[in-house]
Amino acid sequence: MLASSNFAAAAREAAREVAWRFSEGLKKQLGREALSALLHVAILLALVSLFRPLFFRGVSELHYRAPSILVSMVKSDLNVITQSARKHGPAYPEYLIFFVPLVLFLVSKRKLRWTDWEHGKSLRVYVMLIVGMLAWSGATFPFNLYLNRGHFLDRFCLAAFAALAWRFPVMVPLAVRTAIVMIKEPYIPIPHDDFDFRAPAELVVVFSIFAWASASRSFKPWHFLVVGIGSFADYYYSAGLAKWSFGPPHSWLNENPVSNISVAGYVRGWASWVPEETFLRFAELARKADPVFLHYTMVIELAALFAFFLHPKLTRWIFLGCFLLNFGIFMMTGICFWKWMTVSLGAFIWMSRSGAPLVEKLHQHKLALLLGVAAIYHGNERIWFYPQTHVVWYDTRLTENYELYAVGESGKRYLVPPTYLEPMDMHFTQGRLCYATDNERSVTGIYGTTGGYRTMKQLEEFKSPKQAFDLQRRGRPCKDPKQQAKFDDVMKTFFGNLNRRGKRPHGWLKWLGRPTHLWVFPKGELYDAQEKVVRIELSLTVVYHHEQKLHRSEPKVTHSVDIPR
Repeated sequence: MLASSNFAAAAREAAREVAWRFSEGLKKQLGREALSALLHVAILLALVSLFRPLFFRGVSELHYRAPSILVSMVKSDLNVITQSARKHGPAYPEYLIFFVPLVLFLVSKRKLRWTDWEHGKSLRVYVMLIVGMLAWSGATFPFNLYLNRGHFLDRFCLAAFAALAWRFPVMVPLAVRTAIVMIKEPYIPIPHDDFDFRAPAELVVVFSIFAWASASRSFKPWHFLVVGIGSFADYYYSAGLAKWSFGPPHSWLNENPVSNISVAGYVRGWASWVPEETFLRFAELARKADPVFLHYTMVIELAALFAFFLHPKLTRWIFLGCFLLNFGIFMMTGICFWKWMTVSLGAFIWMSRSGAPLVEKLHQHKLALLLGVAAIYHGNERIWFYPQTHVVWYDTRLTENYELYAVGESGKRYLVPPTYLEPMDMHFTQGRLCYATDNERSVTGIYGTTGGYRTMKQLEEFKSPKQAFDLQRRGRPCKDPKQQAKFDDVMKTFFGNLNRRGKRPHGWLKWLGRPTHLWVFPKGELYDAQEKVVRIELSLTVVYHHEQKLHRSEPKVTHSVDIPR
């Protein structure tokens, strides 16, 4: 009886302890500090909705053709302001507007320093890692032979703004905007997909808006972390959501032969030092591991909805999981999301060291974290964050391999590596050039991908290469006269300028330059300004992976462009 009585008393005491702890925890989560964190995260999300478009606003081609992009933008802004003043209307400058907060901070009593924030020096390490990465990318790309401009003043300004941001956080917005402007120079005249840098850039855009908001001392670094991490996580979650709902129910997860893209990467020039027979044996082994790749991708991407905000340790490890996903893509295909990997691996290391106290603080306020999860969940509405919402396709066995050949004055024919057209190389490395042909058809896109479930299944089930080649010849016509005219203009201008110069100027930039997004190393006699070019030929070879062999159609010249000398 005594033992039973003691047990009951202990149980009552334990129950009271649990009830007390629950009550105290509830008071803490509904207390003033917690509600303040919720309010500040909500305000940041609203501010991001308002100001994020300013950072990614498109820049006129006229500015990129000017001797200085930034000077041209400033002149244009001054003209806009003058004209608006005369008409008594509002002005919308695209670059000078970033100097307005600088002036306001300068004339106010708010002299913002990194040390003004709790753990501000630690925060600086991670933020400046990303700012420095973007500045490096925007300041060191090769000389642009299409525009025939070096834009060295703009490169210097970008480096200077990034350096000043190390001391003054209010300079981060100007550095980020300038970096985005410079990174987009290769998008002239053929627009590129900005997926390779947009998620990392958006994270520091959120910090930039947080820095502006810090005119009020009530904003804290963990408020930024909720919104900033949410912006990065939303790219993964949106991609996972697209894959989950693509085509027939769950067909991407259960049926997509994702390892096919590694073969397409090999066809384009990735890992070209590996003998073909050896690589195809590797591809067959990778095919057996497709379910592992597919499920790992889906878990990482869908878990991004909430995993970043569940526990401090999980926050670190989910960043590592994102890094491993992108690193695996790189090893399999040569598609190098190095900016994304820098954000993820940098976060994993930083959060285990000086950033740990900030992450611990982040997880103290559950209501703010729930708002962060809700923001990710509704991110596809693209109001506050701006993720790409259709990052999904099927990977096929067929690659339409477009290659450029330069015909010299001697009549000799050289293979032009797509990377030779830097800084516009991403577009040509992707190889989706059917639009520039005179009369070709297509069934697949970049690296052999397709949006059609039926197309993927047919290419998986064909019994002979002839069936695949016949399907390709019956594909959709893809000639686009307007786009073909742009292609011709790029070839004529790029190689015409190269002919006049005799070589690519400022070759030293490649020793400073950032990594490319797509890594290829094509084999053959490569063009490197051995002689003047008289003609560029666009050649197509259809490659079909069947029974552990690569079956190739006869190479065919589909379009040619005469080059001025």
